[in-house]
Amino acid sequence: YQGNGGFSSAIGIASAIGLSAGFEEEICIRGALQPVVGIIPAAFLHAALHMQFAHAPLFIVQIFVWSALMGVLKYYTNTTTTLIAHTLFNFISCFLIAFNP
Repeated sequence: YQGNGGFSSAIGIASAIGLSAGFEEEICIRGALQPVVGIIPAAFLHAALHMQFAHAPLFIVQIFVWSALMGVLKYYTNTTTTLIAHTLFNFISCFLIAFNP
């Protein structure tokens, strides 16, 4: 995305994507599914939900590893902690893509 809005547009886009994806994925995957099926199956499903990146299989592997690490974090803390971590990760990633001067 190379919009004309600059920094403020990048903040808005990154906030919207970071919050929406972070919240729904963490609540569904780590909050509801992981306690039932475990860390690895939940991480596998999370990676499978990102098949829009199937053209880059290594990226799917990275998502699986990230998800497994978030699963371990959730195991030792709580869903709120993973929600914050996931939201910040998504925000930073999206901001760096959107704000590309």
